[in-house]
Amino acid sequence: MGCPYYYDIRQCDFDPEEDNYATYVQLPAQRLAMHTGDQPFGSQSGDVYFKMLDDFMRSQREDIEFLMEHYRTLIYNGNFDIICNHSGVLAMFDAMTNWSGIGEYYDAPNDVIMSSINTFNRE
Repeated sequence: MGCPYYYDIRQCDFDPEEDNYATYVQLPAQRLAMHTGDQPFGSQSGDVYFKMLDDFMRSQREDIEFLMEHYRTLIYNGNFDIICNHSGVLAMFDAMTNWSGIGEYYDAPNDVIMSSINTFNRE
């Protein structure tokens, strides 16, 4: 595609403010709310990444079905997002066999929620 922006295939540029979350989660009030103690943000990400390498392409559908059967759950995906793949999430729902709410899911309205990330090219 020639565009490195994987959250929206229609955009080639990164919002310069998009990485402000790293500063935000380091604020004392946020650290207290998230119960992170003195652990610096991002210091563990390499460890987590390498421990999960074998799980990246493994299906988690059964785990998700279990969670959805017992808890209110939000599944996020974007139709222009390469990582949170919309078609893949729909296929996962089609393959569900153990979630009692699947019929209700198919009967529910499908609402589009516009992300503010699509509006960063302000004049």
